Amino acid sequence: MDGVKARFGDTVRVHFTTADMEGNVLESSRPGNPQTVVIGEGTINPLFEEAVIGCSSGDVRTVRLSADQAYGKYRKQLIFTLKKKTLSLKEEPEPGQIVVISLPSGQKTHAVVREVKATKIVVDANHPYAGKDLIYTLELVDVQSRPPGGSETL
Repeated sequence: MDGVKARFGDTVRVHFTTADMEGNVLESSRPGNPQTVVIGEGTINPLFEEAVIGCSSGDVRTVRLSADQAYGKYRKQLIFTLKKKTLSLKEEPEPGQIVVISLPSGQKTHAVVREVKATKIVVDANHPYAGKDLIYTLELVDVQSRPPGGSETL
């Protein structure tokens, strides 16, 4: 539906491109399918939701996020050494490989292998874009309005 403007509660499909401040593309939804999001559900950065509210199909917005607004600061305390046997890996890990680790809280997270030693590995659990200011380009593909009488609040 041309001319329909995205608003809170609407389902939108958005193509995105993530770039660093030098313009190097880090990830993109193209050539694949756009991401489907319900505005207000909190599944994407609130600044992205703000950027698409009021947009119509075909509109493009650029959002610049500081490291704090994006994936946070790079934290050295998220680099640590683990015993290989605690990971139950089927093969010998290699630097750059992503592994799933269990945190002391019992929660699982992804980490990148930085170094492999005889019985231990050094991993980095920071998000790959932590500490980086980022530029996002968002293209609204289409808007599916919420049903009439939909609530303005969660």
